[in-house]
Amino acid sequence: MFILWIFLHTLIYHKSRPFWSTQAVEIVLDSYFCVQLVQHDTENEKKRLKLRPLPSEDFVFSRSVRAVVYPNCHLAYSGNNYSVPSTYIHCEVDVIEINQLLRIYYEGSEIAVHTHCQDKKGEYITNHAHYPESKTITLDEIKAGQKQKMTEIGTHAIRFFEAFYDKPQMHKYEYRYISGILSLRQRFHDTVIDDACRRALYYNTLTYGTVKRICEKGLIALPIDNNTSFINEEPTAVARALSQYDSMSSLGVIAHE
Repeated sequence: MFILWIFLHTLIYHKSRPFWSTQAVEIVLDSYFCVQLVQHDTENEKKRLKLRPLPSEDFVFSRSVRAVVYPNCHLAYSGNNYSVPSTYIHCEVDVIEINQLLRIYYEGSEIAVHTHCQDKKGEYITNHAHYPESKTITLDEIKAGQKQKMTEIGTHAIRFFEAFYDKPQMHKYEYRYISGILSLRQRFHDTVIDDACRRALYYNTLTYGTVKRICEKGLIALPIDNNTSFINEEPTAVARALSQYDSMSSLGVIAHE
């Protein structure tokens, strides 16, 4: 553009010097515009390469609903629960279903995107980044912290902890049972909780409720029955042969129940 400006300026202010022929002017102008067209095509090609291809599937807009974000950072939609950033708890948001995706908006701004879960119900589709930082701790980290605190309580408590997590089937939030036992430290001494874990272990009732009731009712003072059967191998005066019971039964002395 600068070169063209110099050329035109020369034509305008030097008319008295006709040293530019008409043919020369045409050649210069053609060259200039050819360069401009090439540069323009090159820029368009660069932009075209950056463009994404058009989707092969049709754009399907299913429906749009309003929903409230619950305190657990999820909203309910079509029988399932989808996470939303924690800053929007208790807020009303727009849920738009488009091409198997759920796009969630708050006041016109997109705040979350999920794949629409259609083949199951009651599921939690969660992006853990939506939780507050204090809630993003992993289950392994929770268990490690619990193990350390149960060890502080005593040997029976850590045995209870290990037996609890060795169960064949663990539900998602069962770790809260151990958290409940640890909370008993606010009310009972560690030795009381440790003895309660020992009693619960013996009867194989590995629940928070069992340990809590033992602590509250003072059952740790009761002896633990070792459930040992004593068999007297020496015959006594009251010992009878089994055939005698059959005879008494046939005579009606005793009756089978």
